[in-house]
Amino acid sequence: MKYIKLIVFIMILPTWLFSQKKESFNDTYKNLQNIEPYYTFNKGFGFTTPDSTYQLNLQLRMQNRVESIYDDSFNLEEQEAIVKRLRLKFYGYVYDPAFIYYVQLSFTGGDVGGQPNSNLPSNLIKDAVIYYKPGNGLSLGFGQTKLPGNRQGHNSSGKLQLVDRSMVHSKFNIDRDFGVFANYHGELGNSTYSIKTAISSGEGSNWLSSTNSGYMYTGRLEFLPFGDFTKNGGFSEGDLMREPTPKLMIGAVAYYNDDALREEGTKGDLMYNTNTITGMFFDVIFKYKGFAFMADYAQRNTENPSVIVDSDDSTNFSYTYNGIGYNTQASYWFKNNYEIVGRFTRNTPEDSIQQYQDQNTQYTVGFNKYIKGHRFKLQFDTTYQMLENLQTTNTKNNWIFRAQVEIGI
Repeated sequence: MKYIKLIVFIMILPTWLFSQKKESFNDTYKNLQNIEPYYTFNKGFGFTTPDSTYQLNLQLRMQNRVESIYDDSFNLEEQEAIVKRLRLKFYGYVYDPAFIYYVQLSFTGGDVGGQPNSNLPSNLIKDAVIYYKPGNGLSLGFGQTKLPGNRQGHNSSGKLQLVDRSMVHSKFNIDRDFGVFANYHGELGNSTYSIKTAISSGEGSNWLSSTNSGYMYTGRLEFLPFGDFTKNGGFSEGDLMREPTPKLMIGAVAYYNDDALREEGTKGDLMYNTNTITGMFFDVIFKYKGFAFMADYAQRNTENPSVIVDSDDSTNFSYTYNGIGYNTQASYWFKNNYEIVGRFTRNTPEDSIQQYQDQNTQYTVGFNKYIKGHRFKLQFDTTYQMLENLQTTNTKNNWIFRAQVEIGI
């Protein structure tokens, strides 16, 4: 019964939408109108049928990474060399350029996720969504993709200026879910704004079954007082476009996940009972002449106590990471394609879970060499991490060194 309303909504929408006048598409998909039939090599590899009723584009990217962790005395604690991400994506249109599809697959163990001998799903299918873009800035989607959450989560992992996203993102982000998505991009004089909303299952990617009746409701508002960034620069880190005039984006998100089954709503292990999870994000991006600044604030709360005890065995329990996190990072991109980056991040758990989670503070310095923008780059960063138990005042500090090569077509 859970999806009946969603299915009815999708069936009714095209009747009205097809009657609307089609104007220009969002910048992300404008190129679809102008591609000539047959083969293209603009972004990856693509082709269009001779009658222009179907289009398929393929892109591939990979991230090869080495990482070492040392204690304060520089004794090696951990070391790994992995293919962090290997992604293949397909996108294009079917029948009409207004009907756009987007599919992304993942092939590495850490990226796919899932756990042996558990009913948690794997994440082989990252995205599988269909959009209808009738024009006038409106976009409607149905399927599985990223929820309109924090800004850093919306930036592709292939367009980051440090080896990976911040720990604020990894602890608090709401990631992907299956549902209905509605977005609108408009103008206010020289300013622009976006309203992004979603009604989704609340269980996260590739959920196999639903045993509760709760939905997740998410909304994001973005305001750009000086207009849009050059070439969708708001969706990538660093100022590789060297914005000739100042560009600023301010964003705010609120979400409500009713009767969540998992510890972090759309992510994490199963809880011993359902819990309603709420949260918010605030973020800002500024870019000008090679300088870029980004800041994030995240907060998560639960309606009931954070720690849920197994009714059959009081020694077993599950909990949601409630608390706050904030991240700031600044960078400068030189004209010779080198970039320096600095980042400060801190996650602070709320009182109820401080016996299980330390406060985590990180100071990071990064250095990048862009060979072909974000598609081909060399990345190095060093992090000093401070772990502090706020109840016992015990501390543990270490150094993290990472290097990564990213290549994509």
